Amino acid sequence: MSSDLPPLPQNGASASASNLSAQWNQFRSNKTAFFAASGFVGAAIGDLLYEMIGNHDAKAFLEKVIAVSIWGAGIGGALAPALACAGAHYNRRQLSPKATMKMAWAGFLGGAASGALIEAFYEAGFALGISPGSGLAFIYQCLTWGLMGGMVGGILASTVPNLQQWRGVCSGGVGGSIGCAGFLALGSILPEVLGRLFGVGVMGLAIGLSIVVAEKLAREASLEVIWAPNEVTFSNLGEQPVLIGGGPEDHVFVRGFPAGYAGIAFSQGRVEYAETASGRRAPLNNGSRLEIGKLTLIVHTDVKG
Repeated sequence: MSSDLPPLPQNGASASASNLSAQWNQFRSNKTAFFAASGFVGAAIGDLLYEMIGNHDAKAFLEKVIAVSIWGAGIGGALAPALACAGAHYNRRQLSPKATMKMAWAGFLGGAASGALIEAFYEAGFALGISPGSGLAFIYQCLTWGLMGGMVGGILASTVPNLQQWRGVCSGGVGGSIGCAGFLALGSILPEVLGRLFGVGVMGLAIGLSIVVAEKLAREASLEVIWAPNEVTFSNLGEQPVLIGGGPEDHVFVRGFPAGYAGIAFSQGRVEYAETASGRRAPLNNGSRLEIGKLTLIVHTDVKG
């Protein structure tokens, strides 16, 4: 197998456009930064929708629960598809409109439910004697907002190869709690609307980061994909095969190839490559290189050759 890197695509675009495209491809190859930015933007958009149509004068318990439920629905409905789309773009593919709407609905419904629970738990804490504005109230609110993060993390776990759902829920919960601390801090120093907007954005950023961290912590073996010079991405290998092909559901998109062309899985200490059409299978070891289309794929694992 050749070890040469795939050539940088030349499409005849202007130098400035080519440079901008290269910068974009390098940015989305940095999963940590890309997911953080996508989480911030997605959550901020959800909050912006609520700022335009939400009830900001709720006083009664039920009114507050409904208002925060709507707020959570907006945040979840924008944040979940934003991070799912980030994952798709990271792997050089686009999320289908159907899949995007599915993620949006899941985020909307989950956000509405978690928002209602958040406010109900928060008000229950006050009823049990937690003083508003106290340090205990701060901690309690951060913990309750972990519900939102856990919901988003659980939804996104299904879109990340070999990320177990419980890891997604736990990491999202931690991200939601940490992000809530940033939300409360920004809300105390910025004007009300701006504080909520940037604060919710920080919460989305923290959730996005938590998903990336959870994926890295769960990594036992990985597949490095070299798209072009300075454009490298990684996918966790596990029992769920990392699918390679030109279909919308493939984890590694290879233009011009059939959907589900091949898959690479890691199970019981073994990495195996399997082609769907031909049925060809081959064991892989740490450092094994594959050339598929214009892509170079490299296996990383503790398995020795």
